[in-house]
Amino acid sequence: MADGLSRQVVEAALERLLETIKAPRALRLRAEDRVVLEQVVGRAHAQLLDTPEPILTVVLAGGTGTGKSTLINALAQASIAEVSPLRPTTTRPCIYHHCDVAVSSLPVELTAGAVFVSHTRNALRS
Repeated sequence: MADGLSRQVVEAALERLLETIKAPRALRLRAEDRVVLEQVVGRAHAQLLDTPEPILTVVLAGGTGTGKSTLINALAQASIAEVSPLRPTTTRPCIYHHCDVAVSSLPVELTAGAVFVSHTRNALRS
């Protein structure tokens, strides 16, 4: 690690923090705050300790009913994006990711408020 901390020290510290978040003794955490803190610890773990795997990020933007979800389904060769003849269908950002990709390693700007849908298509893993 860049600042001289060993991997084991960082892993142990993150694990203790996660245990404290899950069962705090001195703090009362709302369920939604606990979820956010757990995500932050996961993101820290991914950014500090995981071997970074290159992840291609593609954004599809366009008007309603233009076939963005249909294109995602065609690329994935599966129905992972909901399609509908009614417009608009997708109201929040959707992140389609391989089930082995650590979502916590994705940028928070990309994941805030998003819906996550995993897939198993290895050709679209990264």
